[in-house]
Amino acid sequence: MSLNDVISIIGTLVSIAVPVVGALIYILTRKPDKKVIFIVSIVTVVVIVCVLGIAEVISGATGGNNPSTAQSANTVTSVPQSASPANTVTSVSVVTPFPTTVHVVESDATMVMKNFCDSINSGNIQGAYALTSSNYQAQHSITDFSNQFNDPDISKGGCLYDTPQVSSGIATVKLTFDKLDISNGTTSTVTYTVTLIEYPQNNNEWRINSIQ
Repeated sequence: MSLNDVISIIGTLVSIAVPVVGALIYILTRKPDKKVIFIVSIVTVVVIVCVLGIAEVISGATGGNNPSTAQSANTVTSVPQSASPANTVTSVSVVTPFPTTVHVVESDATMVMKNFCDSINSGNIQGAYALTSSNYQAQHSITDFSNQFNDPDISKGGCLYDTPQVSSGIATVKLTFDKLDISNGTTSTVTYTVTLIEYPQNNNEWRINSIQ
C-alpha cells in the first residue's frame, strides 16, 4: 500500500472519531435521556469496531509481521554469471611441421639404370655419361667412359642390370655389359657393381657415383 492510501485511511478515522467525541461531550454536558445514551453507546461501539478493523487492514496491507512478506523480502535470486569475453581463453594448437626430406625410392634408382643402359645400347654415350655424378666425372673423362662402354653386343643383351638394392640413401646395382670386339667379332662379358647416390645438384635425383 502506498503512502497516499495510508494518509487517506487516517483521515477517514479522524473524520469518524470527531463526531463520536462530540457525542460523548454532548452526553456528558447535556445529560440526555437513556434512549439517547443507548444510541450513542451503540454508535461508539460500532466506531471502535470499525477503527479496529481498519487498523487490521492497514497492518495486513503494509506487510506487518506477515511471514511470507518477510521471506519474499529476504529471497535472493541467484543469477548465473556469464563468462566475460575479455577473460575467455581460446586454445590454439600449433603444429610444427617436420623438415621436408626428399626420399628417392627404389623405382627412381631403377629408372636411372634403365635410362643408362638404353643410352649405352643405342650408342648415346653422352646421354649415359650425363647420368653420372660430378664426383664420377671428376675421376673419369668422357673418353675413358666411351672406351669402356662403346660397341655393346646387343645380340647378347648389351647393357643389363638387376634390381637396385637401396639402403641408407645409397643404391647398389649389379650391371653386366656385353662388349663386342670389332676386330675379331668376339664378345666379352664384364660384371660391374654400380653405386648410386642422391644428387643434390639435380633435385636430389639418383646419379651413378661409381662403376667398379
